[in-house]
Amino acid sequence: MAISSIERRGSFYDLFDERGRKFKTMADTAGELLGWSSTFFILFRGSFYYMFNEFGERIATLSSSFGTFVSITGDDFILRKGPYLYTFDKFGKRMGSPRPVR
Repeated sequence: MAISSIERRGSFYDLFDERGRKFKTMADTAGELLGWSSTFFILFRGSFYYMFNEFGERIATLSSSFGTFVSITGDDFILRKGPYLYTFDKFGKRMGSPRPVR
């Protein structure tokens, strides 16, 4: 099942599949939604990023000391720390070398 969209409804997030059917509801107390792709989404709460799979199950946690959220695409997301961009997979593992911001 792939995530097609996530919508905020009051104090909840509703997750929708590729057919437009709601398949999961989560309380917004889980964190602030930063972004999603078809396979995972990221919530931010306190000083941590929480990665969830397409079923709404938490798959990883990453400290915000690794950087500030920039974007999410496919199975990766990017954090910025100082003059560098760091790419992480959906499990919070850093991929490759940091790239300088241009």
